[in-house]
Amino acid sequence: METLDTTAAVLPLIPGYATSRQLGRGSSSTVWLVTRDKDGARFAVKCFGAREPDGPALQRTVLDEVTRELRLLSGLRHEHLVRVHELLQVGGTPGASYGLVMDYAAGGSLANLMSGRGRLPVGETITILTPIAQVLDYLHGSGTVHGDVSPANILFTAEGKPLLADLGFAARVGDPHGNADVGTQGFLDPASIALGEGSAAGRELLPQRDVYSLAAVGWYCLTGAVPGVERHRPPLSLVAPDVPKALTAALEAALDPDPQRRPSAREFSTAVFRSAGPEALDLSGSVHHSVIPELLTRRQALRRARRRTPRWVVAWRIALTRGFQPKPKHMPRSAPSREGRGRPLKGRPKAVGLSLRLGLSVAAAVLVGAGSWAVWQQNQPPAPALNLAPLEDPLATTRKAPGGPPSVELPARLAQGLHSEDPEVAVSALAAVRDLALGEGRLEVLALVNAPGSPAEAADKEVGDYLRESGTVFAGLVTTLSGVTVDDSPQTDHVLVSLSAATSGYEERLTTGAKVRAQEPVAPQQLRLHLVRSAGRWWVLEILGPVTAD
Repeated sequence: METLDTTAAVLPLIPGYATSRQLGRGSSSTVWLVTRDKDGARFAVKCFGAREPDGPALQRTVLDEVTRELRLLSGLRHEHLVRVHELLQVGGTPGASYGLVMDYAAGGSLANLMSGRGRLPVGETITILTPIAQVLDYLHGSGTVHGDVSPANILFTAEGKPLLADLGFAARVGDPHGNADVGTQGFLDPASIALGEGSAAGRELLPQRDVYSLAAVGWYCLTGAVPGVERHRPPLSLVAPDVPKALTAALEAALDPDPQRRPSAREFSTAVFRSAGPEALDLSGSVHHSVIPELLTRRQALRRARRRTPRWVVAWRIALTRGFQPKPKHMPRSAPSREGRGRPLKGRPKAVGLSLRLGLSVAAAVLVGAGSWAVWQQNQPPAPALNLAPLEDPLATTRKAPGGPPSVELPARLAQGLHSEDPEVAVSALAAVRDLALGEGRLEVLALVNAPGSPAEAADKEVGDYLRESGTVFAGLVTTLSGVTVDDSPQTDHVLVSLSAATSGYEERLTTGAKVRAQEPVAPQQLRLHLVRSAGRWWVLEILGPVTAD
């Protein structure tokens, strides 16, 4: 759990890192915020102690446990799973022995968030539960059970992205012992406690235990209390009447006393996602004061500007919208009620699902690989009729951009490319000019890429607005086009250009040069660009998907 007030604890000596402050403390470890000497990158180091007089024997036990966790985590990769980078020997504090260097989650933990908020609204709860369920589905598919899904082990980045941490209690297929009775009280599956570790059933790796724990986390978020055992648990509809029926059904199904009747992590993720719309988390009251300027979802910022959905939220929204239709093969048709009778776990109506996908248009263009042309085609409205006003047509060899105001200057090769009569040449120049605009913060140059009043202009306006409000640029953005061909068309002023577009990785940076976050490369995607010719040159009208067979 994040420690908001720094104590007078002795700072550990961690080779290659400067220790800043304590982030949290557990029964057998302490977590510290550190800065790497060589590049200034920040990490969290989980230090494990071996106090005297236990001596070398306990140190060997600690080393075995830490090495096991490192080995387990090093083979797992998921965007919502905290990564471990290295194991170090630590000194400077009584009994300190080893430290795991991990990703730093600036947004603190769910435990801290709940201590300041009491309970969370439905939308923020959806934002937490869905990606954590995705992580559990990934772990379970890899033959791993987390074993301690709890508020203290759910962390957040500065943009409110949930991360699952601490695999200290995790177990894998083939481990000599199970994890039946370990975990955090209130979130531990009662069926595990009843079985006990000594029984054969207790030693089984049941992923349903993680599902129960995550559902208990959801109950806790919505009510401010742990759910308790079934016979003492009131219906969620009475405790939190504002919770949608679909979400209530999903939670109650996952909290079923019989593990075999619970949904899988994937099924639970689907049901939660379909139950209500997600909302950005407000972390401003639950983090150390030094972190507040980093937060992208604090309410103070949202009062000044239109609220924007973090890019990772849009990413899993799109993934779920596409990947979970139709209903998963093993999705239970009903969630058992307290009397054992089935209640439907209904998805959202098809019309609502369609509205959700269409509603992602603005957010996806801005926040999911915002530099990529590949995301435009997913969410564009129909192209309107255009009325392109005649534009000034300066000489292509000058550094003045064709059709642009006198203050806009481009390299001569780009100016010439924009003015080329060949759409294949023009589209490459359009991509390069767009990269320049977003990578250098020269947003006025976007006016040279997109046709006025077009869907492409609307999408890039959102990107530009985002960069202006955040004061950032997409440094290093490069769009690579290949396989460019012009489709046959009877029209001379409208063409469709088929191509494969790939976007490099880049860094979102402040104008001061400080790195905000990194964006992974976007794999090549087949697209068709609808270009329109006006004022003596080609403009982007809209981005379409490839032609597919019916």
